Amino acid sequence: MLNPELLELAITRIRIEFDGRRERFSREVQEIQQELALQGLGTSGGLKEKTGQALMRELDIRALLAWKVLSRIVSGQSLAIDVGLNRQLKEEIASQLAADCDDLITIHRFASENLRGNALPSFDAMRERTLAKIWSEIDIALLATQRSQETGETQSIINIHGALNKKLDLARQWGQVRENVKQQQTAVFNLLAPTRPLTALNQVRAQFEAAFRQFQAKPTAESAIQVQELGQQLLQLAQQTPGFDLPSQAFQDLVADVQHALEAITRVAQTQPSEMAIHRQITDLKQQQAEALTSIDKRIQEPSQAGQAQNQQLEPFDVFISHASEDKDAIARPLYQELNAQGVRVWFDEAVLELGDSLRRKIDEGLTKCRYGVVILSPHFFRKQWPQKELDGLVARETASGEKAVLPVWHETDRDGVLAYSPTLADRVAAQSAEGVAVVAAKILAVLKK
Repeated sequence: MLNPELLELAITRIRIEFDGRRERFSREVQEIQQELALQGLGTSGGLKEKTGQALMRELDIRALLAWKVLSRIVSGQSLAIDVGLNRQLKEEIASQLAADCDDLITIHRFASENLRGNALPSFDAMRERTLAKIWSEIDIALLATQRSQETGETQSIINIHGALNKKLDLARQWGQVRENVKQQQTAVFNLLAPTRPLTALNQVRAQFEAAFRQFQAKPTAESAIQVQELGQQLLQLAQQTPGFDLPSQAFQDLVADVQHALEAITRVAQTQPSEMAIHRQITDLKQQQAEALTSIDKRIQEPSQAGQAQNQQLEPFDVFISHASEDKDAIARPLYQELNAQGVRVWFDEAVLELGDSLRRKIDEGLTKCRYGVVILSPHFFRKQWPQKELDGLVARETASGEKAVLPVWHETDRDGVLAYSPTLADRVAAQSAEGVAVVAAKILAVLKK
């Protein structure tokens, strides 16, 4: 079976590879457009056909990248070839092509709706063709598993990278704003003789003042550019409008308004990060990403033999106590002590976990090795994430094996409380903490002796 932790790392690795492909493919499409534009075929059927061909190539490349990463896990774990493994590998690759190809879908939609020529195959049809090609090269796979969340340092790096790219675009805009302000301030006093009517000037001045109020309310690069453009129009009209010749008071008032707006924009622009600062962050982030990828590759290629040996040596447990930490003193610890005194082998976090242990890995080991899971259902349990994941693992075991694995204990709740959380759990016969720890332990012992 594929190691879930390595599979999670591999999926993150695939996402990073796909993220790197996005920019390359975007450049490839732009080059195709530029080449045909030079030939006068900017929206022709030729462009549509070449775009479709480029989409097929990119889908093939991404499928091969996903298969390359997953195959390294298979070879690293020396897994036996079987139908279940074949099925999971195919489903994982199909899942990645469905989840991480939004950029390809966007380009396909644009080409289909805006370019002349024969209709392109649907994007789903293109993806199915790619999957058929990659599936023919796969010899091994495993039963598909669903992951509720994919976390890790490298995924955070991808998210940060996207945020930094947005910041870089914003820094470029503000850099242009600062440059435009300098040019406009230089041109403020370069005015000519008046020849235009006052009405046009008043209209532009009203637009300028409205745009400046909007900038003050929400200072953005776009609103700053709009204020600058209207300010420039205002100064140009003043050059040609009667009554605004130097050194009239009307002209001085106009210049003061424009100068005030430019100074306000400059103050905001100076607080924005520069392109150089964002580039430095991106450089540091790429270094972190490279180090993270190296770590992932090493962990994929060299599975922990020590961890495998530890799993093999781990003694099985009779029961696993799943509980919310708030219920530890009232019921979980006393129940563990009572069962332990009766000779029951109990997985209880305080007794099993040691300094430095991986919490998730140890819990997975306990769930795998135990015969039954004693699940203490309480209002605290219903609000906690970890205990619910433990319950999900036990229910999955029941579904797969067809044998009972969950022994519910109700604590400070009743059938209505359990029913609101899970109707299927409410129908199960349960022990109740109100009966006393000794009675609950006796009922669990009766099940273990069967």
